[in-house]
Amino acid sequence: MSTDDTAERLMVDENTSNSPLFLRHKMAYIFSEQYAKNKVVLDDGCGSGYGSFHLISNGAQKVTGIDLSQEAIEYANEKYKNKNLNFIQMDVTKLNFNDNTFDTLTSFQVIEHIKEVDKYLNEIKRVLRNGGVALITTPNKQTYSPNTIGPENPFHVKEYYLEELKNLLDIYFSKVQILGVNHSKKVDNLEDSAAYSFRKNVRIILQKINMAFLFNLIPQKIKTSILRKLNKNINISDFTVSQVDVKHTSDFMAVCIIEK
Repeated sequence: MSTDDTAERLMVDENTSNSPLFLRHKMAYIFSEQYAKNKVVLDDGCGSGYGSFHLISNGAQKVTGIDLSQEAIEYANEKYKNKNLNFIQMDVTKLNFNDNTFDTLTSFQVIEHIKEVDKYLNEIKRVLRNGGVALITTPNKQTYSPNTIGPENPFHVKEYYLEELKNLLDIYFSKVQILGVNHSKKVDNLEDSAAYSFRKNVRIILQKINMAFLFNLIPQKIKTSILRKLNKNINISDFTVSQVDVKHTSDFMAVCIIEK
C-alpha cells in the first residue's frame, strides 16, 4: 500500500517518508504532541495509523485511532503495536464513545471529505472533556484549488477559505485559533517543478476517470527512483506550524478549545 497526491490515505514506506505530502501531514502530528502528552487522545479519521502511533510514541497516555475504512484499520492494527494504542473501524459522524471521553482530538485532512459536517463537529464537541482541545487540519482552498468553484480533488466534498473555516468552527467551539502549516522555499521550488506537477496532474486525471490503477502498473523501482529524485534534500525541518501568512498557507491547522 502506498500514497497518492490527493492525500486520501498515506502509508509510510520508502516512497513517502521524505515526500512533501507526507512531511506536511507529519508536521501536524509533531505540532500536536504538546496537546497530547499525558492525555487520552482520539485520532479522528486516522487513516493508516502512522500519526496515532507517533502520538503514543511521543508522550500520549492513550490513543484510539478510528477510520471508516476497514482496510485502513486492519493495516494499522497489523503495523503499529502498543499496549496503549488501539484502532477501531468507525464513522466520524457517529462516534461510539461516551460523552466527555477524550482530552485531545486530532482530525487531520478529514473535514473536507465530510458531507454532514454539523454531525462531525457536534460529535467532536460531545466526546471532548471540558477544556479539551480539537486539532483540525484541512487544505487551504485559496492555495489548493484557487481556480475552481468546487473542489478540484474528486474525493473532497468542500474546501475552505480561512474566513469560512473560522466562522464554521466558532459555532461549535469556545476558542478557535487558525494557524498555517508552512514550508520552505525549497519545497516551493520542488512543487513548482514540471516533473512534480506532471505527476500530480496525471494522478488526479486518472482518479477522475476511475483509472488510477494504471499508475500502479509502473514498476516500483522506477517510481521509487523518480520520487527520491523529486524529494531530494526535503526533510521535516522544511515545515512549520505558525501564525505567519496563514491566508496563503498550504494547510490550515485549527486549534479549538471546548468549554462546557
